[in-house]
Amino acid sequence: MMKKNFFFLMIALVFVACSNDSETIVEYGQIKLDMDISEQISVNTRAASDTELANYTLTISQNATQKWNGLHSAFISESLNFPAAAGYVVAAENCTEAQALSANSSWGQLRIAGESASFSVVANTATPVAFTCSVKNAIVGVDYQESFKSAFTNFSVEVNESSDAARKLVYPGTATFDSHKGYFNIDSNPQISYVVKGTIGGSAKTYDGTLAIEAAKYYRLKVSATTNGEISLSITIDETITEESKDVTVDPYQ
Repeated sequence: MMKKNFFFLMIALVFVACSNDSETIVEYGQIKLDMDISEQISVNTRAASDTELANYTLTISQNATQKWNGLHSAFISESLNFPAAAGYVVAAENCTEAQALSANSSWGQLRIAGESASFSVVANTATPVAFTCSVKNAIVGVDYQESFKSAFTNFSVEVNESSDAARKLVYPGTATFDSHKGYFNIDSNPQISYVVKGTIGGSAKTYDGTLAIEAAKYYRLKVSATTNGEISLSITIDETITEESKDVTVDPYQ
């Protein structure tokens, strides 16, 4: 896990607005933001560059009303003041959910986001705010085994979110686990649908199924073949000791 500390200090000011014989005093305080960036997918752990961190989008809201939105780089360079009050929330993300799907010719990208708990800006005080941005989507890769590649021709695997058939990723026969990575958001129906296709002995074979997915996990679909020409698929999560195996078979004689 990589931790970056950001300190955003807003000068404490007191504004006095005069109206006839009365005065309205609006006090301003400071926000001291300490934010962790955590990329917890074991096969994709790396330190984010300063440029990447500068391009995170920051949103500051107060009682569900947006008070400021922009890049971290802009927030650091601008002189911003927020009224002392309760109900503030800070949120940060490296991209939107839509961008996480559309990037890289629709193969997607890693989405990292987080949100603070509600806090108060206190007048003439640096209010500390800390939260962690973590991985919000899942990655799916295909690993064609030699037993499968030697038995089948014209093979591929199609994968899509079960709730979004329009965005279908096709992993060609030339794909490797590292060359083709598909990113999938975690929605109200967090699962993917997959179809394994291949030709053996002049006959086209297919197998389809579904797999529940979770955020911050990397799923390896290992496609292999048995000695009699059946397709076997095992699913490995996170490339750690946690492994979920599932046989995907196509009877070549049916």
